[in-house]
Amino acid sequence: MEGNAIDVNRKPTTNKAVEELFGVKVKAVNTTITKGKVKRFRGSLGSRKDVKKAYVTLEEGNTIDVSTGL
Repeated sequence: MEGNAIDVNRKPTTNKAVEELFGVKVKAVNTTITKGKVKRFRGSLGSRKDVKKAYVTLEEGNTIDVSTGL
């Protein structure tokens, strides 16, 4: 992640949720799905779960201090 970005789980309500939770203005929300790795378990192939992330870019001048917690 770069600059003013934070990762969250879902896109449809991410914009409003981040604005209400952290009191900041959201510029853009981008989602991505990372495919799970293929792994061996007791000799047979299996795969880990896919992970969906939403990257939230904040308006200029807005920051989130993640070290303080919620």
